[in-house]
Amino acid sequence: MNLVEIEALLDKYYSGNTSLEEERLLANYFLTEDVPGHLAAVKEQFVFLSSEENKVPLAGNLDERISNMIAREANSTKNRSKMIRTTIMAVAAGFLLIFAIRALISDSGGVVSPQTIRTSIKADSNVTTDSIDVKNPDLNK
Repeated sequence: MNLVEIEALLDKYYSGNTSLEEERLLANYFLTEDVPGHLAAVKEQFVFLSSEENKVPLAGNLDERISNMIAREANSTKNRSKMIRTTIMAVAAGFLLIFAIRALISDSGGVVSPQTIRTSIKADSNVTTDSIDVKNPDLNK
């Protein structure tokens, strides 16, 4: 190949428009030929790239590994979304419980008697209230 063709191929190469065959032609030229002084740096580049090609083999299952990484990331995104929803639901349930207790207290004039608590608990569930021990005798009225 003459110098004009090589320089034209180099322009194509640096703009990313060469085919694999054209890149092989460039590599063969720079690895086997004596090059003019202004292309000496390019020769060093091709020599370096050809030596590195043999050092770093690509894994045969690279596509599979990349697909697995993408799938794991998608799953972690789903898990994060599920955790956020669960946290929001727990906070909402906590607020609902607080508002229910406040409503119970405000309905009884600010003082909640043990009987009101027992009635409230029995209405909501099958919890036994025999273990509720009231220490303040004023609350037993």
